Amino acid sequence: MRLLADIPWQWWILSALLGVVWLLLWLTSVRSRLRMWFAGLAPLACVAIFVVGLVIMFSGDGSAGNSCGDSGPCRSGGAHWAQSLASISDVGVAIAANAVLAGAIALLLLVITVAVDLPRRRSLVHRR
Repeated sequence: MRLLADIPWQWWILSALLGVVWLLLWLTSVRSRLRMWFAGLAPLACVAIFVVGLVIMFSGDGSAGNSCGDSGPCRSGGAHWAQSLASISDVGVAIAANAVLAGAIALLLLVITVAVDLPRRRSLVHRR
């Protein structure tokens, strides 16, 4: 449980935003169809944001320091790997981590929304 407490607060922004919007959709008088659309599309949006984070993470401009020295290009695989790790963007890591955490929250909210809204919609259809 301590692992979740050690995650920087910036990585929880998207998860908190998803939770607030979901609560507002439940507390206001909106149609269940809108709640179902939000719950269904939120995980897909998290996947798209994760892909954007990966693209940003690995599209470094090559400005990181050369770990192979001034002698020329890296010859060994280990030095090349260390050079590529040095050029990973922190912003990309934050975006990807935000998307992973928000994706877990979005899947949980999807399960709750489907478990509550589908039986409610079916009971309303059978009453008519």
